[in-house]
Amino acid sequence: MGEPSTPRRRFDTGILQGGGHVAARVEEAVPKCWFCGPGTGKRAREHVFAQMLLRHFGAMNEQFEPWRVTSFGQIGSQRPARPASALVAGEVCAGCNGGWMSSLEQQAFPMLTNLNLSGTISPDTMAILARWFTKTAVAINVSQPFRLLVDASTRHSLSTSVPDNVIVSLFRVTEYSDVFDWIQNVIMGWLVPHHLSPPRVVSLQERSYQCQIRVAGLVGQVLVLPSPLKPRHIKTDALTIWPTPPSSPTWEEVPVFEHYTGGLVTADLTSVWVV
Repeated sequence: MGEPSTPRRRFDTGILQGGGHVAARVEEAVPKCWFCGPGTGKRAREHVFAQMLLRHFGAMNEQFEPWRVTSFGQIGSQRPARPASALVAGEVCAGCNGGWMSSLEQQAFPMLTNLNLSGTISPDTMAILARWFTKTAVAINVSQPFRLLVDASTRHSLSTSVPDNVIVSLFRVTEYSDVFDWIQNVIMGWLVPHHLSPPRVVSLQERSYQCQIRVAGLVGQVLVLPSPLKPRHIKTDALTIWPTPPSSPTWEEVPVFEHYTGGLVTADLTSVWVV
């Protein structure tokens, strides 16, 4: 793939200039707006966690110190501590920020702030939560210290729906001391047929994306699948809400784990013909 016409993200540039193993990533110039490309209106800043959510939970000054772990288990980079209110994705246009994003935040707010949800999870609720968690995962991927793994087509689709290459699942946790948190990584568990060469599997793994986002005790698990992986090739311990299941689950069916890194994911390549 050719060189971007405008500069890469600073994070990607630093990794590429640092040498060593450079994992697969989306090779893309920094756009005016990560969520629509050309952008409409002036540049705005999309908060990773909406201001109204932070105010509701009294978490405006909750401290974050984003850091990245290398494939060798070492800390590859670390950013200074900053409050949750300062976590933003800078390249977002006013049209997206004040339009569909604002509307989505308002739709998701009642589900994210009600800690005692019960009964059936309606298709509309599943769609809103799936889209909100995916939008938030994209904001995290483009703004925090990790390589870019969510492609433009996936990002741009979020203005109206959740893309077909995305899986969103829910689980709850029993242990947490603050309100918000996340971890972004690649899918770690793989079932691999013997005829696939290790380099092909590694390439597929490096292009996968997993982000688990916690709001109080509720965790949204977002998986962005590279081609040719499809949702049918993925198994997760969490409760999948996107693609929408055939019958509506209940909140009582959302599994409970000790920590937000729970919800193990397995990618089964035995039924993938071309990798």
